[in-house]
Amino acid sequence: MHSSVNTITSWLKDKSSDTAAILTIWGMAGIGKTSLARYVYELHYNDFERSSFIEDIGRRCTQQVNTLFDLQKHLLVDIQKGNLQKLHDVNWCTIKIENALLHKRTLLVLDGIDNFEQLDVLVGTKGFHPGSKIIITTINASLTEKSGLFGKNISFKHMKHLLEGLDETESLQLLCCHAFKCNDPKEGYQELSRKVVKHCGGHPLALKVIGSSLRNEDVVAWEDAIEFLEKEPNPDIQKFLQISYDSLRSENEKELFKHIACFFVGKDREFTETILKECGIKTTSGFSKLIDRCLVTVGRKNELMMHQLLQDMGRDLVRHESPKKPWKRSRLWHHDESYDVLNQDKGTNKIQGLVLAKKVVEDDTLGGTNTFAKRLPQIQRLCNFFSKIWCLFVWQSATTLEEAKVASIIEDFKSQFFQDCEDRSLEKLEYEPVTKPNISSLSSVSMVEIESMRKTAETSSPDAI
Repeated sequence: MHSSVNTITSWLKDKSSDTAAILTIWGMAGIGKTSLARYVYELHYNDFERSSFIEDIGRRCTQQVNTLFDLQKHLLVDIQKGNLQKLHDVNWCTIKIENALLHKRTLLVLDGIDNFEQLDVLVGTKGFHPGSKIIITTINASLTEKSGLFGKNISFKHMKHLLEGLDETESLQLLCCHAFKCNDPKEGYQELSRKVVKHCGGHPLALKVIGSSLRNEDVVAWEDAIEFLEKEPNPDIQKFLQISYDSLRSENEKELFKHIACFFVGKDREFTETILKECGIKTTSGFSKLIDRCLVTVGRKNELMMHQLLQDMGRDLVRHESPKKPWKRSRLWHHDESYDVLNQDKGTNKIQGLVLAKKVVEDDTLGGTNTFAKRLPQIQRLCNFFSKIWCLFVWQSATTLEEAKVASIIEDFKSQFFQDCEDRSLEKLEYEPVTKPNISSLSSVSMVEIESMRKTAETSSPDAI
């Protein structure tokens, strides 16, 4: 957080250009964008002729009618120093704001913008007085460029700043501040505090909520709270994080997010895209939207990454499809739940994908690999991850599982899927050649991911997997 303060302070003090400048601070909900913007605003607002801080714009617009009109009046009072004439409507206010911003060097913070139309209403499209600084906080990285300002021939600089949260030391201090009212854990709470910090992953809101809830609690209460957090997200944190998820406009984007949360965190992006495209999920634009909203990031090795709290939220959304009946959920990611559903013959057409341990598939109680898929009649593709290096696809008819046939594997897919894998050594597999069926008639495609804790060295046939 200190580095972010230094970066923005340098940006605010930069007077090397005669033009105005816009800074977009973006990051996941609750990561500290408002607190950061408020802090630097309080430090520097006196350096400008006019200043205004408009907070929580998106939420206020959602919850109240005529909110934008009220916010416009608030802004005009600040930048005209009380010289407020009679205002008729939103359009009239926008004209007044545009004129005021053109004539005074202004520091303006627009916090919690979630729609580019809010920007158009609050700052107009005519630009700013030279030397003005505009700070926008949002969960959407591409939102600012969609405003009317960027469609005009207006001279200003635009910079983006991704806020990624607190480091471990800052996280521990924030947690202790709310739990113990000091900067360090109390005696006997050190290890428990570190577990909470690890769970929160640098997320300030989560640290505040959990820390406050554990204030004056004994060690047993801390242990119970940590155990509960590992099973189910804190509802107060969940509610706030879901703002980013709810901002997704299409069901395709929401389904993509839940697929990744349940199955693909840590998996190669290109590999994941290939699998999901076959499942009818549009990934090209979908990934861009998720990345823009900080719901997903991509690591240095092209692996998909997701904040632990966001993954918990995504899985909780699926869990609440049927809290007590896992077989009625769309996805199963716990090996035990997947096993129980298969072993009790409770597979339904609702299930789109599940995760199994390799030993579960080989378990005689499930009938081995030749028959276990019959327990899930809608599954039309089984994706088996025994390691990061190779996978086996089982193609089957849309009408009968008995007609399922093993497709040509590895040789057909390894160049497409594994050219960027960390371990490039593919094992040679022996199997009986079969004809790959025509899959054009498949109405939907679902997945089973079969995980193994170690690499399989040799496999004599697909049935032995």
